[in-house]
Amino acid sequence: MTPKQLQQGDIEALVRLFHAGDIAAVESQARRLAEAFPDVLVLHNILGASLAAQGKLEAATVSLRKAIALKPDFAEAHNNLGNVLRDRGELAAAVDSFRQAIALKPDLAEAHNNLGNALKDQGDGAAAVDSLRQAVALNPSYAEAYSNLGNALQVIGRLDEAAENLRKAVALKPDLAAAHSNLGNLLTEQDQPDQAIAVLETAIRLQPNLAEAHNNLGNALRAQGRFDAALACFEKAAAVQPDYAEARWNEGLCRLLLGDFEQGWKLYEWRWKKPGSIDKERVFAAPLWLGRKPLAGKRILLHAEQGLGDTLQFCRYAQRLAADGASVIVESQPALKSLLGGLAGVASVVARGEPLPPFDFHCPLMSLPLACETRVETIPAATPYIHADAAFVESWRSRLGERTAPRVGLVWSGNRAHKNDRNRSVPLPIIAKLATAEAAFVSLQKVLRPGEVAALKVLPSVMHIGDQLHDFADTAALIALMDVVVSVDTAVAHLAGAMGKPVWVLLPVNPDFRWLAEREDSPWYPTARLFRQPAAGDWQSVVDRVGAALRTRIAGAD
Repeated sequence: MTPKQLQQGDIEALVRLFHAGDIAAVESQARRLAEAFPDVLVLHNILGASLAAQGKLEAATVSLRKAIALKPDFAEAHNNLGNVLRDRGELAAAVDSFRQAIALKPDLAEAHNNLGNALKDQGDGAAAVDSLRQAVALNPSYAEAYSNLGNALQVIGRLDEAAENLRKAVALKPDLAAAHSNLGNLLTEQDQPDQAIAVLETAIRLQPNLAEAHNNLGNALRAQGRFDAALACFEKAAAVQPDYAEARWNEGLCRLLLGDFEQGWKLYEWRWKKPGSIDKERVFAAPLWLGRKPLAGKRILLHAEQGLGDTLQFCRYAQRLAADGASVIVESQPALKSLLGGLAGVASVVARGEPLPPFDFHCPLMSLPLACETRVETIPAATPYIHADAAFVESWRSRLGERTAPRVGLVWSGNRAHKNDRNRSVPLPIIAKLATAEAAFVSLQKVLRPGEVAALKVLPSVMHIGDQLHDFADTAALIALMDVVVSVDTAVAHLAGAMGKPVWVLLPVNPDFRWLAEREDSPWYPTARLFRQPAAGDWQSVVDRVGAALRTRIAGAD
């Protein structure tokens, strides 16, 4: 049999088998033929694709590299190699392979689609959208690309466009389970869990072992408060795909929300393996400490990994480690460096980006509850553990002027870039209804949004000084002068709680895990009081309850 006869006969049969889904048979026949005809590059490409489809990623990489070695301008092989590298978590190399395929064959829609997926995994949502738009422009019937485009648009917050593209994918290919799964995920984010559940059940009916659909269904059920059913979905997703970090992490978040810290903190470690994770696991010469080795006489670096509020919440563990004999170094965001300099148990504080002193161990701040085997009843909750600088307090006292009424600090929105910002931030016109003559309201809001500057000017009972805050040392000094702080779930709420000040936290109907489920108090912050939405988007009733509580507090102080 000659290579020419092989291409005309057996290769066509292999392709038919592949599309029919008999992947094991494709692997067996392609391997036999590749051994007999090692110079026929298409055989190595087909073998590599069949190995990849079965999760045999290392062997697939070898076969695809053989195909490329035989024909370096073989665009399809570069594209297939990119898929394998993406599955292996080698995102930068995958992106390079897809770009090489596109350079060789600019009209290869599959490569544009795959590049978009890899860029999304890298956290570059805007670039992912551009690549996926190119894929559907090249192939207007490409349902998978429309589905992926909807997914990428959702990541960058363009939800209406995301819905349009996902519905297009479903219309083009009604049996495409992934499109139904992505649409269900979007509907959950749009606060439509009932519709999401129906769509996701369709996805699972079409493809019972689609791990993403089970994970997304778990998120929809959690949004309804059906936590046991949600956990079952996350567990099913992980059973189908044991390395599915997103499902493992979501299960961890759900367990933490329910107070199951024993399992929750372990599962929370899957955050490092999530594609597109903003914070990457850092590697140092010194080993990671997770509580298994004694710290007496050792230096340990505790490093911030996520938001400012996370650092403020979990830096409390420094005192615990110091009590065990460790010399504790904290690496924080620059805005927190001066504030954390007085943290009990800390030998030194460095800002992220500054040179680090020598250390024997390291631990990310949010792994400390795992390392210290924290349970709800053993949370180190003694406050205050953060203190305002006395000189700063006196400076701000003089700038605020004479205290003629109880002072209430206000924070109504967090970081606009936060994925859940639209759910956790309160519109200024709603929060402004708290501002009455019975109290002096002080805006601790450092960053204002469009239109809020003008809105505050017509609220004489609200003093806005947030734009005068240089860093969190200033914010802490102002909090020290407040009688109560009313804040959404953002860093100021954590700072007030860490300082032991009365803080009333306004929470969406599906809050972050750290606030637990249903409680009106927080085991992390004894001075916190939680005001939860009764339904998605209902901030008005929350503010009404806060207003009533403020009036009661003020009347009691008279």
